[in-house]
Amino acid sequence: MNEPHYPFEASPNEFRYEFESVSEERIVRKVVVFQETGLLNLYNLALLDILETGEESDSTITDNRDLRIVMATVMRIVEDFLQRYPLYRIYFTGNDERKTRLYRIVIGREILQLRDKFEVLGRIGMNAEPFEPNRNYTSFVISTKN
Repeated sequence: MNEPHYPFEASPNEFRYEFESVSEERIVRKVVVFQETGLLNLYNLALLDILETGEESDSTITDNRDLRIVMATVMRIVEDFLQRYPLYRIYFTGNDERKTRLYRIVIGREILQLRDKFEVLGRIGMNAEPFEPNRNYTSFVISTKN
């Protein structure tokens, strides 16, 4: 989590954070939303692009050549969210295999720093285990350490 990241703003009334992905060609508005899952204190993380129409999409491919900065920003947002709500857990997965693999790589790169503050689980099907790099997880859960 020592990577450069974009500044972000948290919505005061919602579990919503916004930031901008910036390249020489364009600026893409992005949002991270935490949604209740129906399970006690478990919130789903959704990373979305805000389209020119104002609609939000999790299926667009931005390709703004700033993936490391975007992912570092998402990790900072996760940290901020869990500092505000330390009893909550965050569940996330990609909407396709490629994005899930991307999340796995980012967590694997940052796991030593993450483990200082957070419990990070990888899930395969219904089974969860402490995250290990290079395992083919289908989803992830992050929470603050007790």
